[in-house]
Amino acid sequence: MKKYYDIKKVIKEKNLIPKVVSLLLSIVLWIYASQEKMNEITIKFPIIFNGLNANYIISDISTKIVTAKISGYQDGMKSINSRSIKFTVDLSTAEPGNYRTYPIEWQKIDSAANYVITLDPEDVEILIEEKIERKVQ
Repeated sequence: MKKYYDIKKVIKEKNLIPKVVSLLLSIVLWIYASQEKMNEITIKFPIIFNGLNANYIISDISTKIVTAKISGYQDGMKSINSRSIKFTVDLSTAEPGNYRTYPIEWQKIDSAANYVITLDPEDVEILIEEKIERKVQ
């Protein structure tokens, strides 16, 4: 002999609707709380010029400051400051003469956080000339 259950009766007696709703709300809340929030900041950094030959000098620069838009997870963004990232231009291949465009490179110093950096401008125009020296009494 088969015994049939009345579904409506079981739901009412066991209070299944409030239990299922509570379970679903707790799952949604857990997913929301466990997600890391994305954050975005914009900071201006000075550009550091490296590798220039001692016989050359920088005569003119299009900009000395780069604006960096940094985006990443909120927890990793707390440690970002002007000492945690360096923006450099490598001038080891520089030749004197006309204006030339050099890319701005960046490197992390103290941070293990993952983030994305967008630069404005991405490169800099520099005029390099030969250094002329003379002794004056």
